[in-house]
Amino acid sequence: MQFTTTIYLIFFLFVYILYWAINSNKGKRFFLLIASLLFYGSWSYIFLIHFIFILLINYIFYRVISLTKNINFLRLAILLNILNLGFFKYFYFFKLNNIFSYNVVLPLAISFYTFQFISFLVDSYRDEVEKINLFEFLLFFTFFPQLIAGPILRAKDFIYQLKDIVYPKLNYIYLGMLFILTGITKKILIADNISKIIDPVWLNPELYNSNSIFFAFHGFSWQIYCDFSGYSDIAIGSAYLLGYRLPRNFLAPFFSVTFQDLWRRWHMTLSNWLGDYVYKSLGGNKISHFYTNRNLLFTFILGGFWHGASWNYIIWGGFCGCILVIEKYIYKNINFELKITKLLFIIITYFIFVLSLIFFRIENLELTSLYIAKFFYLQSADLSIDLNSLITFIFFGGLIQSLELIKLESYENSRFLLFFIIIGYILLFITSGLIAGGSKEFIYFQF
Repeated sequence: MQFTTTIYLIFFLFVYILYWAINSNKGKRFFLLIASLLFYGSWSYIFLIHFIFILLINYIFYRVISLTKNINFLRLAILLNILNLGFFKYFYFFKLNNIFSYNVVLPLAISFYTFQFISFLVDSYRDEVEKINLFEFLLFFTFFPQLIAGPILRAKDFIYQLKDIVYPKLNYIYLGMLFILTGITKKILIADNISKIIDPVWLNPELYNSNSIFFAFHGFSWQIYCDFSGYSDIAIGSAYLLGYRLPRNFLAPFFSVTFQDLWRRWHMTLSNWLGDYVYKSLGGNKISHFYTNRNLLFTFILGGFWHGASWNYIIWGGFCGCILVIEKYIYKNINFELKITKLLFIIITYFIFVLSLIFFRIENLELTSLYIAKFFYLQSADLSIDLNSLITFIFFGGLIQSLELIKLESYENSRFLLFFIIIGYILLFITSGLIAGGSKEFIYFQF
């Protein structure tokens, strides 16, 4: 069930009412575990069985690793998790269908929970995880608001909350309602409407002129931002309403001055994961410039490959890694304190990101040169897409992105926040009826 559907609203209201009606803290969490398993099982009971099996295997490894501190058990656990992910996600990429004569379907959320398993096991080996029992382990990994597409939870972000008494907090209710409001607005009012404008371009690019291609990629950058950050906001908001805090996943990435800064603000839980468990494990920046650049490139290529079993994602990751390497040298002596300089490089960084999306969006590499040529060669011909509507949705995307720069927690008990939430939901209800169509599936569900 998707966050923006009526069935999820009914499901969440049912869970919310019964959850807070239960008196005991243990009873609340037991009910939450059952609800989370049902949530995942609603997609596929076969996926649920597979997920439970992987959960139990990882719990056994967690106990063994915690007791023995044997690095070989850790390596084996990581290898098995990678093999599980690799078999299902990269079955066709590595031509395994030529060996095995059956079809393979990608289990939902496997990319996200695999990374979560690995970080948890590594942190357990390092003694950075509080000791938890099987029940707490299962709830940590199945917590339904973040289960399908993140934010990627780390033990330090959540385990301590499983030890606390859960009770309704007024500030959590406010924040939960606000995050859900921004998430639905981003997804339904902005991302889905941009999709309607630009999707025809991807279906028949040869029918569109260069100007349409150029603006379609700008539209896609805002579509994917509003789509995924919208999902993250709804996940964070749902968690707040249940008494839990999830980490932020986006921090106004299109206001970034450098490409490095952008990746600190975009899908932050994935960027932090790759930095801590891949980049630093390779040596980070502690050896030499050559190895630092190598580690950076490898980390981003791996991050690209994590997104999908296709060469375009690998190239996209490599492109982003190369930009970061180049940026370190040419930006070294630039003074970003000047406002005009900062504005100029915000624009440059944004355009580089949009350019990178050519590799991210185009699965048929044979069409890449066509898109690049049309992206840079603007024509005087009339546009084939509705530019006025596209600019309008991008403008509102920019406005709602600016909210991510506000420390919302500072307004958690204010009447202003409650007033803003009420007005926001009224406007959302009105505008949804006027311009919103059927909600599309979240983009990151495919990863």
